[in-house]
Amino acid sequence: MSEYLVVRLSIDSSSATWMVIDSIGQPISKMTTGSLSDIGMQAENRRVILLAPGLKVVATQTKLPVKNRARLLQMLPYSLENMVVDDVDQLQFALGPRNDSGEIAVAIVDRDTLDGWIQQCADAGLSPQFIYSETEGIPDIPGRLILVIDGNQTYGRTEELKYFVLESFSLLAILDLLKDSSSDDTNRHVLLYTDKEGYARYESELPEIQARTSSIDVELLPDGPLSKFASTLVTHPGSNLLQGRYAPTSNWTGLIKPWRLAASLLLGLGLLMFITQSARFISLANQNQSLTRTLEVDCQNSFQSTALSTCRVEMQRRLSPTTTATGSASGLDFLATLSTVADASNGDNRIEALTFRNDVMDLRIDASSVVSLDELARAVGSNNLYEANIQSANPADDRVEGRLQIVGRP
Repeated sequence: MSEYLVVRLSIDSSSATWMVIDSIGQPISKMTTGSLSDIGMQAENRRVILLAPGLKVVATQTKLPVKNRARLLQMLPYSLENMVVDDVDQLQFALGPRNDSGEIAVAIVDRDTLDGWIQQCADAGLSPQFIYSETEGIPDIPGRLILVIDGNQTYGRTEELKYFVLESFSLLAILDLLKDSSSDDTNRHVLLYTDKEGYARYESELPEIQARTSSIDVELLPDGPLSKFASTLVTHPGSNLLQGRYAPTSNWTGLIKPWRLAASLLLGLGLLMFITQSARFISLANQNQSLTRTLEVDCQNSFQSTALSTCRVEMQRRLSPTTTATGSASGLDFLATLSTVADASNGDNRIEALTFRNDVMDLRIDASSVVSLDELARAVGSNNLYEANIQSANPADDRVEGRLQIVGRP
C-alpha cells in the first residue's frame, strides 16, 4: 500500500507540520511540528504532498466548454483574469477535477510565491509530487456547510463546493457573508471542526448559530486540521499546482531506488551465470581442440592426411557396402556383419581382434570352449547371408583362442 508524507506550510513558511498517511487516508504517524529541514528521512520511499497556505492560493471553479486539458490551461488565464488583481502572466493556473455539474476546480497562485515554496523544499531535500491549496482538503459532506477553525483562520466549504478562508472573522459574520437571496440560514446544516482553543473562543456564538440554522455539530480535532486535509486530498485529489511549466520530470532515480538491492542481486546472479558459462565454454573449446588434434594424428596415421573432411570421406567409403570386381552382390556390409556377430555372441566370447578386407571379416575370438566357438559360427551363418568358418581353435589356459572368418554367401 502506498504511503504519503503530507506537509503543511505555515502562512509565513517559517515552519511546517507533517504526518504520514496511507492511500485510503488513514494516519500512519502522529502529527509533527518543526522546520522543513527536520523532515529528513520521513520522505524516504514516500510520495510527498505539500499543502500551501489557503490565504496564498485562490481556489475556485469555472465552466468551460473545452475538454482538452492542454487547451483548457491556455484558456484559463484569460477566462478568469477578472477574478485576480495581478497580471495573469505572473500567475500559475492549475486544473483540478470536473464535478457532476461540469465545473472544473481551479487553483491560482503567484508564481514567485510558488517558486519560493519549491526552493524551500529543495533546500530541505524534499521533492513534492503534489502541491495543493489546503482549502481543497476541507472534507466534502453533502448537505453540510463545513467550517474548519485553525487559530484565527476559518476555512469553509459550502454545499455548492465553493471554498474560502477568512481571517479574524466570527462565525456569525461568516454566516452573514454566505447569506443571499436564494438561500435561508434556517435550512443550513453546519459541521464545525475545531480544537479546544477554537471551541472556547467561539462557544458563545453557538446558541445563536443553532437558532439561525437547522443544526450545528462540532467535532474536536486535538492536533488541528492537518489529518482532515491530508485524508481528503489523498482520496480526492485537488488542483495540483505542479502543472505546465512546473510539471515534474520523470524521477527515475527515485522510482528505481527501492529496487536497488533486488537489482544488485539480479545483476550479481547474471554476472555469476556469465562467468560460469564462459568458463564452461572455454573448457569445451579446449576439449574440442584436444580431440581435433587427436583425430588429425589418427587421420595422418590411417589415411596420410590431416584434413578431417578427407578422413571422413575415406572412412565412409571403406565402411560402405562394396561389390566384387566381377559385379557380384555377395559383398559384406561391415556394420551389418558386425551387428550380426554381436547378436550371435552369447556373452562368453570376446572379440580380441578384427580385420575387414576385400569383403572378408576375420575375427580373433577368446571363447570359453570349442563348443561355444562353434555355436557362434552356426549362429552367424543361420541367416543365410553369411558363411562363418572356424580357421583355428587353440586351447589357452582354461579357454580357447579361435579364429573365425566370415564371408558373404554367393
